[in-house]
Amino acid sequence: YPHRRRLDLAITYYLGTDDRGTSLYAANISYKLMQAMGLTEEELYRLAYENSTTKQPPVIKKIKDTFPEILWDMASEMLGDDSAVSEADDLMYVLTNPKKKLGAVCMFYEGVFEELAERLQDDLFILPSSTHEVIIVPCEGLEAEKLQEIVKEVNRTSVEADEVLGESVYIYRRNKNVVEINLEALR
Repeated sequence: YPHRRRLDLAITYYLGTDDRGTSLYAANISYKLMQAMGLTEEELYRLAYENSTTKQPPVIKKIKDTFPEILWDMASEMLGDDSAVSEADDLMYVLTNPKKKLGAVCMFYEGVFEELAERLQDDLFILPSSTHEVIIVPCEGLEAEKLQEIVKEVNRTSVEADEVLGESVYIYRRNKNVVEINLEALR
């Protein structure tokens, strides 16, 4: 399949077949289909970026407003202190799209993290939750290695195999306006 490498991930392309209601039906675009459409990978990327940023714009919400059922478990694992968990609902965010389908790609949209990082006055850890979303937390007070363990555990126990996005912890560096693999977590 045609794809574009970003960090240790691959952006693939889909052809939307039905876009009604909250469902999103899509089929992977193969090299054969790309060629039949008369497109290069560069043209396909440009079209996909334009379509996805306008039709499925990024949505960042507090995790308690998106996935309240997992807030307590994740927050208690990350913070290790039940008294701190109640404060975590204001520090954990989910990035996806309006349909909450294939929304993890939003982490590569231009300018998606800037406003949140400025509001929180911190760099941001980006945790790959699934192909549908990523979880965002401010860096202050958290250990990248612990987050790496959590990502791996969640992937093993709670994410369907075909929806696992990855096991790296990413970081948005607000002073550079860039998303990078957090190498501290890999040590």
